[in-house]
Amino acid sequence: MKENRLLLKHRSSKGFTLLEVVVVLILLGILAAVAIARVGNHGADERAAADKLKVHLRYAQGMAMNSDISWGVSGDGTSYFLFDDVNDPEGNKRFFPGEDAVDVDNSHASFYVHFDSWGRPNDISSAITTPMSISLNTQTITITPETGFIP
Repeated sequence: MKENRLLLKHRSSKGFTLLEVVVVLILLGILAAVAIARVGNHGADERAAADKLKVHLRYAQGMAMNSDISWGVSGDGTSYFLFDDVNDPEGNKRFFPGEDAVDVDNSHASFYVHFDSWGRPNDISSAITTPMSISLNTQTITITPETGFIP
C-alpha cells in the first residue's frame, strides 16, 4: 500500500493533466479572440463619425421643417457646424444637441447643405437635383434630392 502511494505520487508529478491543458487552451482562445476583435475594428470610428454626421444633418432638416427659416450644415474638411441663416452661415452658428462646441471635429470633404421648410436639400445657389454625397474616408453619406432622405 505504501508502494502504491509512492507510485501514484511519482506518476502525478510528471506532466499536466488533460483538464489543465484544456483550461489553458480555452484561455488562449479567449485572448486571441479579443486581440483579433480589437485589431480588426478599424472602420468603427469612421462608421461612428458618419452616423454622427447623419444625425446632425437630420437635426438641421428637422429644424428647417419646424420653422420659417432654412437650417443647414457646412463643413470645411476639418470640422462642420450648424447654421440657421443661409445669408450668413458663419455669423449664425448654432450648437448641435449634446455638443459642447459649435464646430464639430471631423475629417471629411468640404460640403454645404441647407434645408427648406419642406426638408428639401439645397446647395449654395439652388435646390439639389442629383444625389449629394459626402465622403468620410471609407464611408459615404448620400442626401436624396427633393425628399432630403438620408439613408
